[in-house]
Amino acid sequence: MSEQEIQLHKPYRLHATFLLSEGLSVVKGFIFPIILMWVVNANSDSTFILIAKWGLLVIVAGSILLAILQWFHFRYQFNEQELHIRKGGLNKKEQFIRYHRIQNVSKTTNIIGKLFRVTTLKLETEASSDATIHLKMVKRDQANAIQTFLEAKGKQTDNELAEQKIDSKTHHYTVTNKELMKASFTSFSILALIPILITIFFNVDEIFSLDGYLESTWDFLKDHWIWLAVSIIILLIISSLFGIVTTFLQYGRFEVRSDNDRIYIKKGLLQVKEISLLKSKVQGVSVSKTIIRRWFGIAKVRLMCAGGEGEGDEAESAVIFPFLSIDRIPELLPEIIPGFTYSQPEKKLPRRALWVKLLRPSYFWMFVSVIVFIAWSHLWYVCLILLLLIILNRLLDYKYTRYQISDSYTQVEIGGIFNELTTTGMKKIEEVTLQETWLQRQLD
Repeated sequence: MSEQEIQLHKPYRLHATFLLSEGLSVVKGFIFPIILMWVVNANSDSTFILIAKWGLLVIVAGSILLAILQWFHFRYQFNEQELHIRKGGLNKKEQFIRYHRIQNVSKTTNIIGKLFRVTTLKLETEASSDATIHLKMVKRDQANAIQTFLEAKGKQTDNELAEQKIDSKTHHYTVTNKELMKASFTSFSILALIPILITIFFNVDEIFSLDGYLESTWDFLKDHWIWLAVSIIILLIISSLFGIVTTFLQYGRFEVRSDNDRIYIKKGLLQVKEISLLKSKVQGVSVSKTIIRRWFGIAKVRLMCAGGEGEGDEAESAVIFPFLSIDRIPELLPEIIPGFTYSQPEKKLPRRALWVKLLRPSYFWMFVSVIVFIAWSHLWYVCLILLLLIILNRLLDYKYTRYQISDSYTQVEIGGIFNELTTTGMKKIEEVTLQETWLQRQLD
C-alpha cells in the first residue's frame, strides 16, 4: 500500500510496533507480581515461591507469544464491496465487513505511536457482535489513506470507486482553558486519584509490609490535629492538580469540525484521538448534566448512533461536546447536525405520577437496612438518612422530568441529580414499548 492510495485485493499486515506495544502492555499488567516474585523473593528457598516464580514467567512468556501469533496471523484486505479481516492467535477467525456498515472511524495515537509515526484505527459497525474492529499500529499515512478510502466508499452509490467532490470541513468548536478548568472541578476526575492510591498501596503492601507504618502514621495524626488538617489540605491540592492534569491530557486541543457527510472530533495531548462520525447514522442527541454541572451551566452532548449506543469507549467516542456551556448548545447543535434542535420540553408528569415514584419500594434501602440492623444496630440513623436521600432524589426526578412530542421529533428529560435530555427524530423511531406496574395501573 502506498501512502496515497489503497490497493484492492492485496492483504496487509500490522506494523511491527504492534509487538512492542503489546509486549509493554503485558509487562505493565504483571509488573507488581514480577517485582514481588523476582526481586523481593529472589533468594527465597520456598517451594511455593519457586513454583510461583516460574509459573509467572510462563504466563508472561505465553502472553507475549500469543501477541506474536496474533500479529503474525493478522491480515486485512480491501475488496470492491467489503473489508476482509483474518485474525487469531491459536483460534483463527475471518470477518467480512461491508463498507456501508462502517459508520464511525477513529484514530488513537499514543506515545509509541508518536515516536514511530503509527496510530490505531477503530472502525465501528452496525453489527450486534464484534461491532468494533481495531487495526492497531498502522502507519499514520496509511491510516489516513484508509480513512479517506472508507469515507469515499460510504459516499458512493455505484460498485466502483468514482471521483468524489471533496467537501470543505467547517470548524465549529475548540475547547478553551476556562472550560477545561470548569470540567476539572465539576467532574469526578478530582476523585480519581483516591482509588489509584489505594491500588498502589495494596500492591506495594504485598511487597513491603506497610501496616505498621500506616498505624503509626494514623496514631500520630489523630494526636496532632493540625498535621491532620495539613495532610487533608495537601491531599486535596494533589487530587485537584491530578484532576486538572488528567482533564487537560484527555481533552486538550478538543475540536469539532464537519462536512456534508461526517462529523470530525479530535482530542488529547499525549494520546491523540481522531474520530469520524457518519451524520446519516445519528438517530438522536443526548444532553446530560449532573446537579453540580447544572450550577455551572455546562453539559455533555452525546450522539446516539445506529447499531446501538454502545458502552464504555464506544459510547464515549460519540461525545461531541464533553463540557459545553448550555447557552451555546442551541447555536451549535443545528449547525453540526441539521434537523436537531435543543429546547426544554414543556409538558410535566401528572401529579399522581409523584405518588407512584414515592410509593415504589426501594430494595436497595431494604438490603442496607437489614445489614445495618444485623451488624451495626447502633448506626440505625444511617437508614433514616439514606431513606431521606432516596425520597429527595425521587422528588427531584419528578420535578425535572419533562417531555415533548411533535410531528418532527420527540423529547424526554429525566433525572434530578443526574439529568439527561434525549431528542430523537420521529423518522428514526422504530419501536415503542409500553410497561405498567400494578401501582401504575391503579393510578391510571
